[in-house]
Amino acid sequence: MPGQLLSRYDAGVGKGLAWCAARPFRASAVIVLLCLALFVPGVFSRPPVDRTEVRYAISARTMLETGDWLIPRDRKGAEVGRPVGILWLQALSTKLLGPASYDAIWTYRLPSLAGAVLAVLFLFFGMRSIAGDETALLAAGLTAHSLFLALQARLALPQAAALAAAVVAQTSLARLYVGQSCLSPASRKRAGLTFWAAIGAGILLNSFIIPALAVLTIIGLLIQDRSLRWLAGANHALGLVLAVAIASPWPLSFWLSIADPTPDPHLSLVAWLSLVVDSQHMNHDAFPGSFILMAWFGLLPCILLAYPACQLVWRNRPRPLMRFLVAWLVPYIAVLELISDKPPLYMVQYALPALALAVALLITKNPVTGPPQAVWAPSWARVIWALVGIGLGAAALWLETWAGDPVTLPIIAAAAVTMICFAATAVVWPRCSTLAATTFSLAGTAVAYWLFLALILPPTSTKWPSNRLADLRESLRTCYPDPPIVAGYSEPSVIFLMGFDTVTTTGSRAPEYLEETPRALAIIEKSHLRRFEEAVQKRSAAAPVRVACLSGRNPFTSGRNQFFAIYAKPPLPSDPTCRPPPRYRCPS
Repeated sequence: MPGQLLSRYDAGVGKGLAWCAARPFRASAVIVLLCLALFVPGVFSRPPVDRTEVRYAISARTMLETGDWLIPRDRKGAEVGRPVGILWLQALSTKLLGPASYDAIWTYRLPSLAGAVLAVLFLFFGMRSIAGDETALLAAGLTAHSLFLALQARLALPQAAALAAAVVAQTSLARLYVGQSCLSPASRKRAGLTFWAAIGAGILLNSFIIPALAVLTIIGLLIQDRSLRWLAGANHALGLVLAVAIASPWPLSFWLSIADPTPDPHLSLVAWLSLVVDSQHMNHDAFPGSFILMAWFGLLPCILLAYPACQLVWRNRPRPLMRFLVAWLVPYIAVLELISDKPPLYMVQYALPALALAVALLITKNPVTGPPQAVWAPSWARVIWALVGIGLGAAALWLETWAGDPVTLPIIAAAAVTMICFAATAVVWPRCSTLAATTFSLAGTAVAYWLFLALILPPTSTKWPSNRLADLRESLRTCYPDPPIVAGYSEPSVIFLMGFDTVTTTGSRAPEYLEETPRALAIIEKSHLRRFEEAVQKRSAAAPVRVACLSGRNPFTSGRNQFFAIYAKPPLPSDPTCRPPPRYRCPS
């Protein structure tokens, strides 16, 4: 009986994929619904998490408030090298929702959500004429399930939108290369102009990372073929003009920012050159092989298929599409291993569509490699895969318990489903097609993303210090309307949530600011508390009164427990509503 059910399920998966891919409109609807189901949970509920996303949101909000749409700024001044394209999209999405949404981080995440959906759609439409409808649809679905895209779709960063431009550029190159002998002159010109338009959009969104990817791909093909004749007839002169026209606001913004008297004076020439290659200068020292490892893990549901897919590509490398996938993936990852100063989260996703295509070619019938390949997985690999699912579910339960938050029924159910789906893949692998077995991993991965990125650590969790500080300030705003003073805690998220007029300082200077703004709250982090008390003792004025306390630990930034004491200048308001909520009362 189980064998019959599994056979029916196997046949149903194949028929379902064929039915979805049969019509482009139907496939598009399926892709959009899949992406929304994968990406939306957490976009609206998750508080500011990543420091870089908050900096982008602050720059976009500053554009709205100042009306200067060419020079990105934060509270300190001009931000050199920050791409204006993504800031324009973030500012516009927020402006459309009205001034009341300016301090809501989710409004700045909407362009990332849209960019992630478009990247998946563009991969399907760009590859369906090359790899076949079913293979292109599956590759798009696998890309949607990738770990890095799941994260970037939920963050106010340029990577998801830039990935959409990268997919258009790369699939246009693929059409020129794979179809060099069959494309009509008009089709070659359209593909060439589309490529250059995507290059211009990529520069505007995230500096020169997309052109770098395209150049590395072309170099990879040149090494394999010893020829670039396939680029002929694609109207590159007009395309270059188009790319320059689209991208021109970014270099203009770049030089205006340098000329502005307020940029960071410590930004070195090396840092500027790094910004030209990618829009965030970082000092991340990755261990050798980390980008290869992250590319493998990035396509989370297909970890067991990545190596067989690479073997398939290598065996069939005389075929144009396979040579193109090698040129897309290998040179880019090699360069990242050699020179990148940024974490894999910001860089690896541009190579994942190539790996997704390789996996899709492996497990579907297509015009390039023919029928799906039988993929053997040893027992130990399947056991490890089942343990991965168990580990994911257990980690979610542990994290929620560690945070001190209640482990709710939806969290338990999601953790259980994740474990079951990964274990199901391991169990059914030898008994059905690889495609059918992989669907269980896809389902388990989708539930795991929902579990980790939407359910656990809700906005009310004690593990979000900035959220809690903003909540406390809002509950006492009518009694203490002056800008808050924060000492010892300079997370960008606290500035974004509490207002750009928030004063960040040290414990020794906080009493001085409190004297100047007597109706402000002084928020002193524990590491600066002694300096604050010493500075208070040196002043002749009445000592500030401690009115509230809170603690928190953001596991994604500082990673350490932090305690805050909140002070106000006497006399304190007598109105009972000016007392802090019970959850922020200091222990006696």
